[in-house]
Amino acid sequence: KENEFPQLQTYEDGLALLNDDTVYDQKKSNIKQAKKCAEALQQKLLQNEAEYRNGTSQKEYERARECIKAIIENTTLQMSGSDYSTLRDQYMKERIEWIYNFEGKQKLFITAHDGHIDKSSAVKGYISMGKLLKEDFGDSYYAIGTDFLKGEVNAVTMSGKRKNFYVHNKNQLTALFENANENELLRAIG
Repeated sequence: KENEFPQLQTYEDGLALLNDDTVYDQKKSNIKQAKKCAEALQQKLLQNEAEYRNGTSQKEYERARECIKAIIENTTLQMSGSDYSTLRDQYMKERIEWIYNFEGKQKLFITAHDGHIDKSSAVKGYISMGKLLKEDFGDSYYAIGTDFLKGEVNAVTMSGKRKNFYVHNKNQLTALFENANENELLRAIG
């Protein structure tokens, strides 16, 4: 609605506080402020549900509601301290279940770090998303590992700065395919 534009700018400004810089802000004041903004937006969405559904669709309304929920969960996660890993994988599992239901219980393909998809939760200290999904989906949950020879990863250093890291991963599996051309690889897989 046109008369909501001033409020829209307030929400945009508040949510803009969630960025790469504030993720590592030790004071967390920007994150707290953004969380309040997101919660206010969520409340507005819930209070005006019928109006927003009529203006878009049931599915779009549900998607918007889930997006704002994810933003709130992100702010909660950033302020969680020692529970970070457990909470992160719990949220990831819940998001996947929501997508699964939202998409009509279709098959999903999820890409994630092996520590997240691991069904045994072998990483000490927290229960992985994979273990949680295995508990809910049983044998319908598959975890498939992959490998690569060369790659580039953009990560945050201990100083909080982003940096590109170049990885060369040489092992028995990658050595088998290192010198293969594209046609040979396509024949090998099928």
